[in-house]
Amino acid sequence: MKISDRPYHGVYNTEEDRVPPFEIPSPLTMPDGSTVQTPFEWMNFRRDVILRLFREEMYGWMPPRPERMRFELLSENPAAFDGLAIRREIRIHCENEGKHKAFDLLLYLPKNRKTPAPVFLGLNGRGNHAATPEKEIRITREPVVNWSTHEAFATEPPDESTRGVQSEFWNFREILERGYAAATLCISEIFYDSPEGFASSIYRLFLPENALRKSKHKFGAIGAWAWGLSRALDCLEHETEIDAQKAAVHGHSRLGKTALWAGACDPRFAMVISNESGCGGASLSRHIFGETIDFLLFWRDYWFSSAFERYRNRENTLPFDQNFLLALIAPRPLYVASAAGDLHSDPRGEYLSIASAAEVYRLFGAECREFQPDSLPPRDVSIGREIGYHVRSGEHDVTPEDWKFYLDFADRYWNAE
Repeated sequence: MKISDRPYHGVYNTEEDRVPPFEIPSPLTMPDGSTVQTPFEWMNFRRDVILRLFREEMYGWMPPRPERMRFELLSENPAAFDGLAIRREIRIHCENEGKHKAFDLLLYLPKNRKTPAPVFLGLNGRGNHAATPEKEIRITREPVVNWSTHEAFATEPPDESTRGVQSEFWNFREILERGYAAATLCISEIFYDSPEGFASSIYRLFLPENALRKSKHKFGAIGAWAWGLSRALDCLEHETEIDAQKAAVHGHSRLGKTALWAGACDPRFAMVISNESGCGGASLSRHIFGETIDFLLFWRDYWFSSAFERYRNRENTLPFDQNFLLALIAPRPLYVASAAGDLHSDPRGEYLSIASAAEVYRLFGAECREFQPDSLPPRDVSIGREIGYHVRSGEHDVTPEDWKFYLDFADRYWNAE
């Protein structure tokens, strides 16, 4: 189905002076109107309430760790990237109540480190073989959705034609040269990115088939993908060359939304990076610009719990906004990136969200003086310490410039060799 065959008739605004008046709610405000004053109050009385709200009203239920997991080494190359790295392909097997699901992790380890390496972990949408220029990687076993076409749900056969097409996007060589490990897995093996994806997804490990075929769900694709990131981290904890206490979860666009939700739910992720995640990710829902809840759910309602539907064109009735999601990462390092030409993802809405979430970071001693809501910072300059931010010139993408800022941000905390 071509996108033009299903036109969107709602409000789609890309002019700042046409944004309706809105107020940004504070994550520090308790239901009784009092204000959280200390880190203890945040962690013990406020944070879990907000996390539960997002689970019940937006992203939906996320399954627990399965009853059994095992990690099967499929291949190893001790001289990947011209001897720079060790490469492993690991199949993660999950078993629950007699049912089985498996997905493959591609892992690169820097060879010349004297200590275990911090790791960047992210989901890919076109297959592990598409993320790297190396020709030996197994082709992803499931179909993938090619978002570069103008089809609503265009299936792309994972085959030789797509090898390495996202190499620059993943930037593995520079990550390794900077002393970090890098890992990725494909979303199609966890939840195929389609309204038809429920029945074959990881949810089948936990729920009967009839529950997956209902028209309404208390769970969605983002929750499944975030679950997959946590299972990948389970695997990385068994790799002796990895310092799993220094794991950065990252993602772009819909997978930036996923990285934020994974980081909020799993405190083992020591750093969270969102690249142009937009509505449902870092951008304020109340800032009616570019992609809105109505637009998002028109195309991809299955990403979320069906409960989120009640907020279409009713953003002001949300019991939170996306600044609350960013605040759930505190006090761990958080980086959010926008692109000036990516109006769909609402750069100003993402920046305002960070500026508001900074009040929670200040509880933990962060200054965050750089984040002033009156104007966006200059393009192509990284600002912030505990929270990092930049707005890059250009369009919706991940570029070497983005990666330079992310790696510099990680160096500040982890001093990679």
